[in-house]
Amino acid sequence: RADDDLALDVGVGEIVVKAGETGAYFYAIETGHAEVWREDTGDGPAKRVATLGPGATFGEEALLQDGTRNATVRMATAGRLLQLPKADFDRLVGSHLVHEIAPEEAMERVSRKRAEIVDCRHEDEYELWRIPGARLIPLDDVRERVRGLDPKREYLVYCRSGRRSRAAAFLMRQQGLDALSIRGGIGAWPFEIEGAAVDA
Repeated sequence: RADDDLALDVGVGEIVVKAGETGAYFYAIETGHAEVWREDTGDGPAKRVATLGPGATFGEEALLQDGTRNATVRMATAGRLLQLPKADFDRLVGSHLVHEIAPEEAMERVSRKRAEIVDCRHEDEYELWRIPGARLIPLDDVRERVRGLDPKREYLVYCRSGRRSRAAAFLMRQQGLDALSIRGGIGAWPFEIEGAAVDA
């Protein structure tokens, strides 16, 4: 079904990536359309959260986090994909689109009104503790919610340890935004923290 190592012909209804599996490839859609399905956090059925067309990419989140797929991608039509193994993705793509910044430099840029901090964790994590003034945009919602952000601003993204924020910053940069991941996440943030966990 593949003409070479990079091109992949896929049929309608075919599952390209499955939630819970370890990520091995980064994909770009050359032709056709795919649907992104995500399991509900409760007991409800999976929901379609996005439809992707030619030029769209997927699969980078698991690669950047060295984790598992957080959604299932199924072909809505027959099509052709380009697939890039993780090692090549890290070397050719990830290294150019993922940049980190030290907490001290991040704080300096924020204090000078040069940048805005974005928290890409889940809402319950944000409520527990957060960097003051951070805007909440969970990683799962980044593709949809960053469209309204100011492309002239700089965004400094954090999570708990720095793994999810690398993926979020990558997605934001794909959308043309100037985004950096704060190294070490909130766990390494040496400045003020607010929230219930701090007040307890």
